[in-house]
Amino acid sequence: MLASLDRLAALGDIDVALPGHGRPITEVAAVIADARRGFERRLDETRAAVRRGPAGAYEITTRMFGDEPDLEATGHLTEVLSYLKHLRRRGEVVRETDAAGRYRYRAARPNGGSS
Repeated sequence: MLASLDRLAALGDIDVALPGHGRPITEVAAVIADARRGFERRLDETRAAVRRGPAGAYEITTRMFGDEPDLEATGHLTEVLSYLKHLRRRGEVVRETDAAGRYRYRAARPNGGSS
């Protein structure tokens, strides 16, 4: 998502964007900035949920969104998995496999190493 926002922003002044659905977007720069703020807010929420202790992705999702009906939980789980992957690539989160073969996520040390 961030790479797509970067590509759009690199185009410079855009008068109108035509998304695949919905109305035409005339305030393109504002929409890009809003999307970035939303992404950073969710990353911060994911970081906070991970800092509460090692957990699987579903537990991290419930830390962020609470218990939800299955359909909402599935959508939020998919979203959280993307944030966890992003944070792993940045070295902020570590994914480990427990004895039962399940993934567990934990915060990396502040200096970038594993804790």
